[in-house]
Amino acid sequence: MRDFIKKVSILFTILFLSVPLGLASLRFGRGAADETEVIRVGDNTEIIQNGCYRKIKKSDQTKWTVPRKPVDLVILQDASGSFRNTIPNVQNALKTLTTFVSEENYDENNPRLVKTDNPDTSDRVMMATFQGADGYNYYYNNDFTGRKDVVGGWGADYDYKYKSSNLSSDQNDIHQFIDNIKVAGGTPTVPAIDDVIAQYNQIKGNMANGRKTIFLLITDGVANGKRDPDGKVRLEYSDYRNKILSRAWNFNELTEASQNVLGRVEEVKEASTRLKNVVGSEGTVVVGFWEDVSIFENSKAQYYDTYREGYSKYFNIGDNRSVQDIFHEALEGMASPAKNINGKNVSFYVNEQSDINKFSSRVLESVGAALIKEDIKGEFTVTPGYKVDAVRINGKTVVEKVTDPSKQIRGRINQEGDNVTIYVPDSVFNPGNNSFDYDLSKEARAPETNEEDEVDPPADYKPVKEEVTVPELTGVFKTGEFKTQKIGGRNEKVEVQKLEYCYPSVTKKITDADKRNDLGEIDDPLGLTKKKAYSAQLSDKAEEFTYTLDYNFNNVAYEFEKNVMLTDPLDYRLEVVESSATGPNGEKWATRVVKQNDDLGNERDVVVADVPAKGSNYNYLVLKKAQMTIKVRLKEQYRNNQASKEFMALLQDNDGFGLLNQGNIMWNGDDNQPNQDAHAKTDTKPSTIRRSNPVYVKPPVVTEITKKVNDKEHEDLKTEEQLFEYKVTVPWPGLADTFSLTDTVVSELEVQADSLNVKLGEKDNTELKTAVKVEGQTVSLTLDKTQLEKISRKVTRRKTKDVQYLELTFKAKIRAGADLSKYKEDGQIKVPNTADVVLNDIKKTSNKVTVTPPKPKEPSINKKINENLDTFQTFDGQPYNYNITTAVPSDVANYKKFVIRDTLDANLELAGAVSIKGSAAALFDIRTNGQEITATVKDGQFGELAKYSTVELVIPAKVKNGVTGTTIENKASISFTNENNVEKKVESKPVTVTPPPVTKKINETLDHLDIATG
Repeated sequence: MRDFIKKVSILFTILFLSVPLGLASLRFGRGAADETEVIRVGDNTEIIQNGCYRKIKKSDQTKWTVPRKPVDLVILQDASGSFRNTIPNVQNALKTLTTFVSEENYDENNPRLVKTDNPDTSDRVMMATFQGADGYNYYYNNDFTGRKDVVGGWGADYDYKYKSSNLSSDQNDIHQFIDNIKVAGGTPTVPAIDDVIAQYNQIKGNMANGRKTIFLLITDGVANGKRDPDGKVRLEYSDYRNKILSRAWNFNELTEASQNVLGRVEEVKEASTRLKNVVGSEGTVVVGFWEDVSIFENSKAQYYDTYREGYSKYFNIGDNRSVQDIFHEALEGMASPAKNINGKNVSFYVNEQSDINKFSSRVLESVGAALIKEDIKGEFTVTPGYKVDAVRINGKTVVEKVTDPSKQIRGRINQEGDNVTIYVPDSVFNPGNNSFDYDLSKEARAPETNEEDEVDPPADYKPVKEEVTVPELTGVFKTGEFKTQKIGGRNEKVEVQKLEYCYPSVTKKITDADKRNDLGEIDDPLGLTKKKAYSAQLSDKAEEFTYTLDYNFNNVAYEFEKNVMLTDPLDYRLEVVESSATGPNGEKWATRVVKQNDDLGNERDVVVADVPAKGSNYNYLVLKKAQMTIKVRLKEQYRNNQASKEFMALLQDNDGFGLLNQGNIMWNGDDNQPNQDAHAKTDTKPSTIRRSNPVYVKPPVVTEITKKVNDKEHEDLKTEEQLFEYKVTVPWPGLADTFSLTDTVVSELEVQADSLNVKLGEKDNTELKTAVKVEGQTVSLTLDKTQLEKISRKVTRRKTKDVQYLELTFKAKIRAGADLSKYKEDGQIKVPNTADVVLNDIKKTSNKVTVTPPKPKEPSINKKINENLDTFQTFDGQPYNYNITTAVPSDVANYKKFVIRDTLDANLELAGAVSIKGSAAALFDIRTNGQEITATVKDGQFGELAKYSTVELVIPAKVKNGVTGTTIENKASISFTNENNVEKKVESKPVTVTPPPVTKKINETLDHLDIATG
């Protein structure tokens, strides 16, 4: 089993791992549940194995002799007069910084200088101060060239001074130097940097054991001193600048703002390069700038408004930035770049403008970070297939974040394949012997690595032996050119019982009413597993069916500790009828039903059988089996409403295979809830769940069909040539034997073949387009079983509840000159259309949609006999109807007269009451005057008449008795006066009635008579 963890604990120097008491009763095999196999390899390795459990105990020792990597801290302190009020705070910070601790008392969380008994491993300090100037050079132009006056200094107390201590580990000597710092004069930063570099290079020596240098500069002013060729340090002023500023500021003294600011900045940048060369790539430059902005910007003797605003409003110095920005950039550039030290981001430039105590604290923090040494690096390889779970050095566990300093140390463990890198502080190691132990784990299982490849053992299975390498870490710890002796590397072999069948299995089956409907065993259509799936097809939507789950525990039962559960999370559309479970010997195990939400938030039933332990373990289940059966059915809302979207979605689910179910077995969870996610594999624990093969269940396939015209049930056309679109919609049937969709339009319509289109789920589908065609008045789409299956695999609905619909659309129009009178419905011409779907030979017809042609500009009249005849052969006394249909014009609401008239031939007579069909009858006044019949629109009813597209007058008639042989012609007319007072009369085409012909009889009754002769 790929997820089983074996713990390997190895301690260098002395390590003892106790065996859990529960192991004393474990053993391999079906009949060996009370025996544990113990194998010894040499004097330092013991392997304990029981079934799927294998543990290694190992001890060894190594010696640690890595010299400490020391530090030189060189401090250059600005002692100019502007530090007068703040130097006591700075002195306290410097004394704290230069207070040494012993190597044993070093705390990496509060790093300080370390003093040892060996000068080559002790940290050292060199303390220096600078201040003052020997006068100044007074130039008369703006660029500090040409004529100049050299002016002497301001007295001995203000001359340039550079003082320093020895490079020493003597704390008292350094502190005495700090206490004696006296402040006065200017800020000759660059000359002092050159002096301290020269002195340090002269006395630093060979820098043994990888000694590195940390340089700390603390200043509170703008660099303003330059070393002239005669060795004197002088300031530089410009008469040009001073006069302009004096006039602007109403100030009659020499101002610092008239100095050569850019010249000093360039010197600072050049000195920065020299300083970084001295400390090297391993060293650090820390700059602390105590910036008393109020002095710089408020004093005209200092920089006044140029400190924040620059010189651009007075003259051009070649840089429009403020003095503050110019010097910030230079000083920050002198500091080493910020970097990540052992996981923490650190800046080596400290700028503070208001709080000297905060400034001092931040300087201490930055220098402290620089004192921290890069972690010691351990380079190891681990026995292939094993994972490093934990490392302990001198009894403390290496963790990235320390929560208990008494038991943990900060560090990192990186593993890539078989390569392991361990990072820890150098302070964790003691001179001499150090204990080093670790935990390894391995996935213990047969060679196959995927759950779907796991197979059950054969019936006659017996454990076999295999030779394995005793797992270990092999490698060294390094710092600089030093490294420990090799740890591990024994590569010992041992014969042990093979770790196999360390997993359970679940096989799921289904029993329904008629297996002849089932697709049977199939490759999983969703690719969830390599195991064969089963597809069942129900005969009836109300049918009950049974899931049977067979569980094989194999050897994994040795690993069971608690909360072993046989589970089956049912689809949310199913309900449990009954359930039961039996153990290896036929014993009954209780089942329960737990409510749980699936991935889409649907509440479902999960059937659970809790597997009992015997005593303190589950060993009685080794290589045994159990079974759970569950009788289920569709919930009522799916049984009773086949036309619902939910039921249609069920048919389309899982590529058209319907409901999907997989059973599970879970073990060693924190509780008895069947939460699959809680049993999934993580970086720190193996998977404790196995799933069955998938089983699919599909209820009987049904369908529905709807039709729209221009997305409506009815469309009133605006023009005679107007195109309109029919849309036929059916839910995608999924898997079926046959499927066809047909739409035959009436002969009075004309199908636009080039408008034919078909979509599935609102997307074009190539397979469907090739299956659709137009033949005459019929549009059709036909799919066979193979085509349905191919397309269904593309209808992936695993993450949505929406039904996927098939939409067939095409355009049509009314044929020119088509007679639509037969489609009259209560005064309306409504040309109908329906479509049919046939699924598995079961036909279903859609709703009817209709279109109404546009009304004419003027009335027209049409006369028929018995609804649709132009000629009629009648018999004696046989009644018939004249059907006179008048088309109502679009502007009839404004008409002033509208009279339908029909005068019967003299050979005809009425055979009943004359009437107007439908509700329009209330709008007309019908009169009969001899042979003339009129239907006249009543006053005030023209507006109501406008609601109709046709009016039909029905006149029952018959041929008068005795009329024979003569064809009788008859026609109707309409007389109207429109809104423009134009009167007009329109006649219909005539229709004819033919009465019975004249018949001749012999002796009144005979058609033939034989006469005797002779």
